[in-house]
Formats: sequence, structure tokens, C-alpha cells
Amino acid sequence: CVFFFSSRRRHTRLQGDWSSDVCSSDLVATRGQEAAALASGATGSAATATVAAGSPLPFIAAVALAFAGGLLLNLMPCVFPVLSIKLLALLRQAGDDAAGRRQRRRHALLYTAGVVVTFLSLAALLLAVKAGGAYLGWGFQLQSPAFVGTMALLFFALGLSLSGALPMATLAQDVPGAWRQRHPAVDAFAGGALAVLVASPCTAPFMGAALGAAFTMPAVLTLLVFLALALGMAAPYGLLAMMPRGLHRLPRAGAWMLRIEELLALPLYATVVWLAWVLVEQLGAAAIPHLGGGLLLLALLAWALRLERRRWRVAVAAAALLGALATVLTMPSAQPSAGSAAGAAAANRQPADHWEPWSVPALAAARTAHAGVFVDFTAAWCVTCQLNKRLVLSREAVLADFARADVHLLRADWTRHDPEITRALTTLGRSGVPVYALYPPRGEPILLPELLTHDALAAALARLPATPGDRRPVSSPANERN
Repeated sequence: CVFFFSSRRRHTRLQGDWSSDVCSSDLVATRGQEAAALASGATGSAATATVAAGSPLPFIAAVALAFAGGLLLNLMPCVFPVLSIKLLALLRQAGDDAAGRRQRRRHALLYTAGVVVTFLSLAALLLAVKAGGAYLGWGFQLQSPAFVGTMALLFFALGLSLSGALPMATLAQDVPGAWRQRHPAVDAFAGGALAVLVASPCTAPFMGAALGAAFTMPAVLTLLVFLALALGMAAPYGLLAMMPRGLHRLPRAGAWMLRIEELLALPLYATVVWLAWVLVEQLGAAAIPHLGGGLLLLALLAWALRLERRRWRVAVAAAALLGALATVLTMPSAQPSAGSAAGAAAANRQPADHWEPWSVPALAAARTAHAGVFVDFTAAWCVTCQLNKRLVLSREAVLADFARADVHLLRADWTRHDPEITRALTTLGRSGVPVYALYPPRGEPILLPELLTHDALAAALARLPATPGDRRPVSSPANERN
């Protein structure tokens, strides 16, 4: 049977094998009583409950962490290409006269407005879904293959533009609504919105705790936390644009910027390759003709814009653009999520002797059979997740530490929408990935930082209760160096 323990700020779902008289009663417990119920009232697979580690963040702390997370979001790899493009645009506007300063301030304010409006729109959508009884997490839009395909087309078009293959000036003159050249204000606002959309695969340090706490608060306070996140992300660019002394230290605009633009096209093309990999993870081989066709039609668009006859130029370019959008928007639905039995084998390709697919029963069984369980909540579209996986979790020394500590490894793949994983994240007080949770046999899980290190893992493993048998101590990189 299942119980829902309620407190002033949180509802916790507990599942286990209780006697029939216990299951027929209504229980309301405090945080301390939750652990007591697990310890004394359940048998067998009763330890399937997941309780959020730590006390809920107060509002002021959530705002401060959100602002800090927004600042650090500018350093994440998913945001860097767009931020570099905006910096080049700022260099072009660098002027010492009053008109140049006004233009920079206006551009910075509009960029900030784009960031704020997009963040608040995402927050409002998440709150609306939550009010309807469902729940979506940070980065939910990347669980849609159509959205991922559209972003791949957008990055490919930006890369073609920086490479000089897609003449944006011609597009602005010929296609209604392409205002990038004629309306710099629209371009500045759209740049802020684009920065938020490309930042959605990343969760910066402090962001996870702040957003997780935000969704336990009233709607107005949730929006204020998102506002702090938006202002933190927009602050570095805005301050640089409004401080002439800072701009004076940057090199002047010149012919060298053309070479820099061509160079910056490379990370945009790399992003397209990464998004193509995400689509294959979501749809399998069915994604290849859709995305490949869309990219081919964008190449046709770039060729059409160089035609001499305006009538042919407009007709072919419009057909190519609409066709490219149609190919990605008509992608099939995603395969079963990793949390389901049908999708677990397809989404988890890790060696069987290291990682197993996450599920509620698998977590319950592992907690009763091992000294600890480490769960990697991840997604293919999460850049931070992939970096941590490559740099930390796949290292032989880390896997050896897990084995010495008798820690079972589970991986919860959130690449596709999975309501069970979403509920598990919510219970942990998080709204997006990456999340790294170390579960002892009893008690609350230990949450590790979003930017994972070997030292942080070693410290968490050392906190596990001692188990019978000859178990060697867990090593850490610091001890190995000494």
C-alpha cells in the first residue's frame, strides 16, 4: 500500500508491505515520524521511500542561490556560443560618443528583458502544469524531439550565417518578418530569449537547490526566484554594456572579427552534432531522415538567397525554410522512457557490471541488499551530465571506490519524459538534472553537487554506515596524492 505523509511544505510518498490494519488507516506524520514509520512499520521492500535531504530553503536563500546560479550559467558550455556572438555584437557598437553609449544601454536592457521574459514564461508554464496536477522539470522542452530538432536547425542556421554561407542581410530584405538587420531592438530581445533556451540543457551550481525550493513556495515567490535567476544570467552582459571603462579594455572592432565569427561557427556546428545525437537517443534511427532532410533544406535556403532574380529567390527560400521546419515538426513521438520496462534496455547502454536502469522497485531492492545505492539522474541533452559522466563517473578509480564501499549503481535516464523519474526528482527537492543521490540502507539520501568531483564522491561514501565484513576504506584523490 501507499501512504502520503504531509507536512507544512511537503508531501512524501511512502510505499511498502504493511499489515492490512495499518493500510486501512489514515496517517499524517511529521518529518521525524516518516523515518520512524520506515524503520518500524515496513518489511520486505518497504524502503522504497525517497525523502528529500536537508530542510527546505528559505525564500531569501533561494533567491541568493538563484542569482548566483544565473551568474554561473554564463560559464556553462551550452551558453558560451550564444554569449560569444552577443559579445561580438557589443564590440561593433563600442563608441565613445553619447549616441554609442545610449545604443549599448538600450541593447543591454532589451537583452535583459528577453532573458527575464523567457525565464518567467517558462516558470509560468511550469506552474500552470503543476496546478493541473502534473509536473514538468527544468529542461522539459528538450524531452520533445520536435523542439530538439528545431534547435538543431536554428544552430545550423546561425553557424551558416557566421561562416558567411547564409546572407542574413538578403534574408532580411526578402522575407517578411526577418527583422534581424532592420530592427536591432528585436535582435537584442531575441538574443536574450535564445540564450535562455540554449541554457536549458544546463544546471549550474546552486541552481538545482534554488529551483527545487522555488516549486515548494507560493506561485508569486516561485516567479521571484526565477526573476533572480534571470537577472543573474543577464548581469554580466548588462554590466559590460553599461560600463564604458570595461569596453575600453576590449579590442576594437575590425577585420579580425570576421575571422573570429568564422571560428565561432565551429562550436555551433558541434552543437548541431550533439543535438543530432540527442535525437538518436530519443527516436533511434527514425530521427536521421527528419533531421538530415531539415539540414539539407537549410543548405538549399543558403543557396537560394544568392539567386539574382528576386522572384525565384523568395519562392525557393520560403519553400526551403517551410520544408525544413516541417521535417522536424513532424518527427515521430519519443520511444518509451527509460523508467519503463520497454525503454530501459534502449536508453541504458552501460555495462551490466557497473550501471543498471533505475526504477522504484530496483532502488528498494538495492537498498536492502547493499551498503548504499548511488543514483545518477541524467539526460542525453544535459551537457553537465555528460561532462560529469565522462570526467568522473566513468573513471576506473571511481568505479573501484563504489565497489569497495558495496554501493550499487543505478542510472535514471530523463532524456524522454518519465513521470516516475520526475516524481523522484521532486521528492528530492530538485526540478532538473543532473542530480546525484547516495542512498544509505535507511534514512535520507545524500545529495552531491551538480559539478561532480572524485573528492566529493569519496566524502559522501565515507558517510555511509559501516557494514560487516572486510571492507577497505574508500580512497580519495587527495589521499592518493599524499
